[in-house]
Amino acid sequence: MATYEELSALKGKLKRAAIDAWMKDQDYLIDSDSQYKARGSGRAVFKVTRPGEDGEGGGDFTCNQLGPDSWYGDDGDWMSSFDSIRGEIDDGLEPWKDLPDPNDFDDLILAMQQARGKLAVSASGEGGQVTGPGLLGGSLDLIGENSAAMSGGIITAFKTRFLLQLGATVGGHNAITIVLGGALVSERKLWREARQTVADAVVNSTDALNAYARDDSHDWTLDLKVAGAVIGGVSAFLSGTAPVLVGAGTAVSILSALNEESEERASQPESSDADGLLRGFFTSLRDLNDAIKNEEQALEDNLRTNLGLVTTLDGFDLDKPLPGVDDDGDLHVAGSPAIIHNASLVTEITGTAMPDIASELLDAKSHVIAANSATPFRRDAAVGIGSTGCFATWSDLAWVLVHFVSDLSWEVRNGAKTLELAIADMGQTDTQAADALEQHATSIAGGSGWEDYDHHLD
Repeated sequence: MATYEELSALKGKLKRAAIDAWMKDQDYLIDSDSQYKARGSGRAVFKVTRPGEDGEGGGDFTCNQLGPDSWYGDDGDWMSSFDSIRGEIDDGLEPWKDLPDPNDFDDLILAMQQARGKLAVSASGEGGQVTGPGLLGGSLDLIGENSAAMSGGIITAFKTRFLLQLGATVGGHNAITIVLGGALVSERKLWREARQTVADAVVNSTDALNAYARDDSHDWTLDLKVAGAVIGGVSAFLSGTAPVLVGAGTAVSILSALNEESEERASQPESSDADGLLRGFFTSLRDLNDAIKNEEQALEDNLRTNLGLVTTLDGFDLDKPLPGVDDDGDLHVAGSPAIIHNASLVTEITGTAMPDIASELLDAKSHVIAANSATPFRRDAAVGIGSTGCFATWSDLAWVLVHFVSDLSWEVRNGAKTLELAIADMGQTDTQAADALEQHATSIAGGSGWEDYDHHLD
């Protein structure tokens, strides 16, 4: 099977086939590999040289009768006609000669898979608690177990005002990686199939023109392999399984169907002569482009839908870590001012689990940034929905996620410090511990600086 990488050679063969078919309509037959001969020639035998296998050259007219060849024909007329056919094919294939290389998406997809892994969480079934298989999930498990072993106002407030929200928020961020990663795999699949379909279109038209020139038959059938590529790509990123969304992530929209199914086959030529078959080739490219646009527009619409969801719905952006806590009393729950705790359990939460979560979030951020590149998307602006397709919206959503995880990492680190200092401040007045909590509360009052996640969308 011919491949897209052979497009230059395939184009040459198409040019020669198109000229062969056109010469038939001028009442010339293929006489040999190197020339045409006028049909039904009498004494005056008219011949025209044939292009080479690369589609170039040809057009020299000769006649076996005495006298100048110009009495019977003109080289310039044939050469001009040949050049016109070649130029038409060059122009038609120009937008298709440098399509995105699907292999260029591999590193981006790997980065999004790594980001998803860093943010992997699942629901435990216990009071909405969120847990997970990775380091982040293990740290959430540790926090949940340790806080469950303690009681009292501060721990209760920590659970309700921070811990439960933390897991749900991470679940939302994980869901965004699924949307972004699915779009990348879809683009890779789309361009792998588009490139093959272009090669198939050239071969199909070449075969049809060759058959016409030699009075043979040809069944014109061109499958548009891009049909369904987008949905297949999303499924591939999820390894064929339905996504498990938790917390805020349940609000995202996972692309599972297109508004309008893409055509699976190109149109039949309107006529079977040389001109009709060549027009059929250009129509097949137009049909392919329509299918690409339909597939890519589905990605664009889904990305834009999710961009609207995550920037307007609650749950994707955690509030400031235990805001306004400058005294241990700020974390008391009515009727439960005391706390029963184990110092080592608190230290595991504030000194190990929460810093680990903050680090995992920053690692996820770095992977998302690594995936944010327009280069693999680039193509002629006439193909698909623009020169970089859906990348601009994809990048907007990716940057929102970068802001979310950066802000959340800061909130987790400072939430841990708030809990640590609030416990140290228990029942103390005008002590060094109290002063430290007040100073910490003041230092974090302004936020992380990552809250303005949508400034780049203006």
